[in-house]
Amino acid sequence: MSNVLNHIKMEKPKVFCGIPSRGRMHVSLLDFLMGLHKETRYQVQIGVGISKYSVDDARNIVASKFLSTDADYLLFLDDDNPPIKNPLDLVELDKDIIACPVPSIRKGNGKDTKIEFYVFDKEGKEIPNQSGLQEADLVGLQCTLIARRVLEKVNVFRTTSTRTEDFNFCEQAKKEGYSRIFAHFDYITRHY
Repeated sequence: MSNVLNHIKMEKPKVFCGIPSRGRMHVSLLDFLMGLHKETRYQVQIGVGISKYSVDDARNIVASKFLSTDADYLLFLDDDNPPIKNPLDLVELDKDIIACPVPSIRKGNGKDTKIEFYVFDKEGKEIPNQSGLQEADLVGLQCTLIARRVLEKVNVFRTTSTRTEDFNFCEQAKKEGYSRIFAHFDYITRHY
């Protein structure tokens, strides 16, 4: 029996890093991607979806490429959102959808400048910068890990008149039963 166990090879989880792009990529993201050759915890593939028309098209190209592989997770990495910490650390949490928030500065009437993270609760209120893993209802997909089980049911990214493609995706995923969406505030990303 122990000989049989010795011959069983435990496969590492597979992650497809997909970059939706409109034809450019920030050098900091390239630096991150170049460092993935050192990754030993997971089998990593990289693919780019280029569309000169919209990020929706680019996300759909990436999702199609992902579904043609046997990868367990898709890590969306937008071409202008390099991660600060390695989002592959989040694979071990085995969540359906887990985003790395992207801080954006919003200017109000001069005094009301604030930082938003594109992470919202079910009432549509922004979840402020916190620490650690937080449950959310809507997240931006700029740097987001999505399990294959979700993308096998929801794999179309489309902006509507009322929702961006990322929020529309989150709503469709919830309708399919993937109601636990997360953001990890210890893994924020840059935005250029």
